[in-house]
Amino acid sequence: MKRPILVLLACALGSCTDNNNFPVIGSGSSFPGSGSAGVSMTTGRVCVVTDLLSLETCATTGAANITVNLGSATATTTSDGTFFITTPTTGVNQMITVTGPGLVTSAQLFGGTNFGVVNTIPALSAVLFEQMLQSQGIGLLPGSGSVVATVLRRGQPVSGVTATSMPTTVSGPFFDGMTPTAFTLNGTGARGVVWFPGVPLGPVSLTFSDLATSGETTVDGVQVVNGGITFLDSVVLP
Repeated sequence: MKRPILVLLACALGSCTDNNNFPVIGSGSSFPGSGSAGVSMTTGRVCVVTDLLSLETCATTGAANITVNLGSATATTTSDGTFFITTPTTGVNQMITVTGPGLVTSAQLFGGTNFGVVNTIPALSAVLFEQMLQSQGIGLLPGSGSVVATVLRRGQPVSGVTATSMPTTVSGPFFDGMTPTAFTLNGTGARGVVWFPGVPLGPVSLTFSDLATSGETTVDGVQVVNGGITFLDSVVLP
């Protein structure tokens, strides 16, 4: 049975080993010392990851001077990936995007939460991403991007989940294996990670099915970034 879900797209995928050392200021809060009364700021962190299967672990270097965009606002990260950016006052379902030298463009929905941290956004090395593509024999076409989802039940990753996309991907989807580049076609492993490479641009519908329980979840309207990765942090199965 299909059930609509609330998808948490804040990739606090990067809850990171030392991520409790920066402040979290949610939407509607005034940023201390901003100098502009009534200006609402959001803080977060870009988590540079070295393993797509361990998005909660951040690299200790390489997080400075990364560009973060949210609506019309732009920010640059500090040495540990922390950023402060103007909170959007209008619009819904706005995406945070992250770009930087040597990184694949990342995107996720603004305002979600994972691992207790708000607006932590993963950024994947372009070298690692290329290794992932080569290991699966994939060549991505212009006008397409990837989606990475983590499938959970009661807060824990779910193994044995299969997935489909509409429109379909050029190959896959692929599921977490034993190493950062050894993905499989059999269903999610211990990490509950699904990688959809080469998804055409535009809103995409993704369906996740647990064959063991017949539980199924469909996520509609997923935005795909050209050449980048959209992170769905928590896809919740019934």
